[in-house]
Amino acid sequence: MKGQGESLYFAFALAFFLFAVVLLLNLIEPTAIPVSEDQYSKIRDTHLIDALVICPTGTYWQLKQSVRIQREGGEELAERIVLMDDLQSVAIRTWRDRGGVEIEGQETSPYWAPLFIAILLGIGLWHGWSQIQQDFKGGGSPRRRLQELDDDLKAGRITEEEFKDRAERIWPEL
Repeated sequence: MKGQGESLYFAFALAFFLFAVVLLLNLIEPTAIPVSEDQYSKIRDTHLIDALVICPTGTYWQLKQSVRIQREGGEELAERIVLMDDLQSVAIRTWRDRGGVEIEGQETSPYWAPLFIAILLGIGLWHGWSQIQQDFKGGGSPRRRLQELDDDLKAGRITEEEFKDRAERIWPEL
C-alpha cells in the first residue's frame, strides 16, 4: 500500500509541475513579426489591428486575432506585427491621425524565457543523471527490477504470490 501512496503523490506532483510549466510558457510573449508595407496595409484594411503598443524598447501592433504572414521560410502565425524601420514612423503617424487605440506596453526581459527553458532542461538532465546513478547503485529502473523479479520467479527463488506483491509495487512507477 505504501508504493501506491508514493505513486499517487508522484502523479500529483508531476501534474502540478506540468501545469506550472504550461502556465509559465503561456507567459512568454510572442515576438512581433516584421511585415512589408503591403502586408501591413492588408491587415489594417481588414480591421485586424487591435492597438498600437508603445514599449520602452520600441513599438508594435497587437492584432485582434492570429494572422498567417507569408515569409521567405514559409507561413508564420503572428499575434503581433512590426513594420520595417523606415516605414514604422509613417505608419504610427497615420495610425494616430486616424484615432487608433494606443496602449503603453511593458516588455518583459528578453532573458527570462531562455533562462526558464534552460532551467527546465537542467532539471531534465539532472533527473536523467540521477536515474542512471540509481541504476548503477542497484536500485535500478522499474523495468530492470521487474525483469529481476521475473528471473527470480523462473529460478524458483520467490513464489508466485511474492512475485505478484512485489510487481504490484513496481508497476505504478512505469
